[in-house]
Amino acid sequence: IYKDGFARFTTVPYSNDDDNIENKFVHLTNSSIQRHNEDSMMQGDIDTPEDVARRQDAVVGGTKIAYSTLRERLEAMGVSWEVVWGKMIEVVLKSLCMAEDHIPYQANSFELFGYDLLLDNRMKVWLIEVNASPSMGQEHLLDEQVKQPLISDTIDLVEPMEFDRRKLAEVLHRRVERKAATGATGGRQQLDIDLHAILKGQAPRKHGEMPRRMGNYERIAPSEMWDSM
Repeated sequence: IYKDGFARFTTVPYSNDDDNIENKFVHLTNSSIQRHNEDSMMQGDIDTPEDVARRQDAVVGGTKIAYSTLRERLEAMGVSWEVVWGKMIEVVLKSLCMAEDHIPYQANSFELFGYDLLLDNRMKVWLIEVNASPSMGQEHLLDEQVKQPLISDTIDLVEPMEFDRRKLAEVLHRRVERKAATGATGGRQQLDIDLHAILKGQAPRKHGEMPRRMGNYERIAPSEMWDSM
């Protein structure tokens, strides 16, 4: 799990009054909706600490703040970030435990999931949805500060191997020709020789082997929490 992300807020304070039931700015934190009311965050003539913080948030991230800012504000309220973070990890693990049989195993690929979680006033974490293709768009400075390191750390984590494209093309051409002539592409020994040449002598990371560079990622499974699911 990546240890940075966004906390999204509405531009209008939450209310369960019947008059506000249709007001999307009250009930939905989606950036695609709240961006149409971001200007309201810059309004106001009173320079209270809350107003100043709200304007700074709007300039840097629109209606989003980073985890680091969320952590500071929760801890100022007496809420332990470690407890909240642990609950977030628990929700992620439970969702993966429930859906793991439906996620195709692809040894030669990876996928990045984006989790939308809701933190209620009792500090309980709820799962809203899981996005298979989270947006990497960068509309605000905060997007750049969070997403660019995420992209870089993800590439480092996966560590795609350097390979000889010309050698790969030669091997594929030879195997196709041999199969057309003899019905076989060659034995295991020849395949090992070809792979060694294509990968320039490198050995792929084995399944389950820890990556060399984790960046800002944290391994959450296998773990004691995962084993308790």
